[in-house]
Amino acid sequence: MGLHERASLWYSALQPSKIDRVIKDHKGKASLKEAMLNVFIASLVLGVALVFATVFGLVIFELIWRVFTLFGGVSDNPTINYMAGLQVEFVAASLGASFAVLEVPLFPIVFLLIQALQYGLARAFGGKGSFAQQVYFMGLVFGAVVTSSILIIIPCAGLLVFVVVAITGQYTNYRIIRKIHSLSANAAAAVTLISLFIALTLYILFWNAVVNVFLALINLIVSYFS
Repeated sequence: MGLHERASLWYSALQPSKIDRVIKDHKGKASLKEAMLNVFIASLVLGVALVFATVFGLVIFELIWRVFTLFGGVSDNPTINYMAGLQVEFVAASLGASFAVLEVPLFPIVFLLIQALQYGLARAFGGKGSFAQQVYFMGLVFGAVVTSSILIIIPCAGLLVFVVVAITGQYTNYRIIRKIHSLSANAAAAVTLISLFIALTLYILFWNAVVNVFLALINLIVSYFS
């Protein structure tokens, strides 16, 4: 399956109006191997996009920093201003590059853990579907949502589109859980919401730690050159 055909399948699975048809057509082909391949490819595409986004962000920061230094910067000494900006760029580039590299192996692992949680919850509510089928169809939606997150780099409109895609993805996840595990609407909703709450909590804690580290490093650099 080529990348274009794979991406087309991702975005077909994302659409609530098409997911039942996708499940019907691909249920016999669903496998854990193919699911993880979809997740890995989507993570790799995001990683490459993050590298370009980091470079773009550094260019924008450089322009803003130059304007900032025209109004005094962090010191009256131009050399100190230059070095401070350089170190901030180094920290930002390091964090951006690190996340771009680490998310490629980490996203599939986190995805599997969340799927294991959802599968356990589904079984607890009386679900009868297979883990491989659940992971396969969730992997299709994951591919669409993750690659759509690239749009965040577009101010305002990009973030709005991604929020719509993410919400649609959660509704499609609910449809997948209900269809694969033959659950009632309430049971499928409970599985989806509980797993979403846990995933969001972990996500917020992770990014809170990343932002705090970044701000601490920036404050350290600025205070050193003040």
